[in-house]
Amino acid sequence: MISWLKHILINRANPISDSNQPESDQLEHDPMTDTPPLITADVNLAIDKIIYQLKFIAESYALKLFNSTTQQQNTSHDLKLMLQHRDLNRVRLELLDTEQTIIFTFEVSFAEQRVESGLADHAGGIEVPLLNQYTVASHRLVITFGTGPQELDYRRWFKCRWSSADRLPCKTDQQYASAHAHRITGGRQEAKFRVGNGFRHRLKVVRCGPRYAFGEAEAFQSAPVFIPLDQLPSGCKLTQGTQISAVIVQSPRGLQARCIQL
Repeated sequence: MISWLKHILINRANPISDSNQPESDQLEHDPMTDTPPLITADVNLAIDKIIYQLKFIAESYALKLFNSTTQQQNTSHDLKLMLQHRDLNRVRLELLDTEQTIIFTFEVSFAEQRVESGLADHAGGIEVPLLNQYTVASHRLVITFGTGPQELDYRRWFKCRWSSADRLPCKTDQQYASAHAHRITGGRQEAKFRVGNGFRHRLKVVRCGPRYAFGEAEAFQSAPVFIPLDQLPSGCKLTQGTQISAVIVQSPRGLQARCIQL
């Protein structure tokens, strides 16, 4: 029995090769006799949704996730093979600062059965945390897979070159779940954002009701920030004038607060 655990990374300095030639630890196939594995419609849709979210987030920080259309297609192809064979564990986008420290991650994990999160999709779309664009120097895409011997039966069809991901220092101590990712996949994908504590902002509650609250922060020129009450720490209540600390995210419905602390 062979277990193969590897990671793939993408960044400007070390992109995935678009070459179809296998590396030494990948198996070759004979295109004249081998039949490519069938990819079902649900797997195609699942990976397409992940690629869309990853690209959207990267572009929000003026980053190009893939260096070419071919690279995107090849990466998508391999992810679909992994998921089809129930061998894909996690897909994670990491943003790095100038010192090659991880300051942001967006990670998607997979579940065999639908999982109920209990979270409302307040954002109505992808909840991108507001980071200083000049703080982000580079990025990489890290994929964890290879948990069983069945991998050897299909990995000869990979189109990308794979390499192990180096461990990097990490400053992502604030975490919130993506209710949007959960909703658009029916609970089959769980996604989490993680950012550094240095990206928190002070807010003053200016309006509140039984189901909602809004705050303002000088850093955003007093633009209203929606505060989801279902994400408050247990037992906490807000009143007008309350000072809170939160990670601010941009969403299709405007600015919102996550990781709320009093």
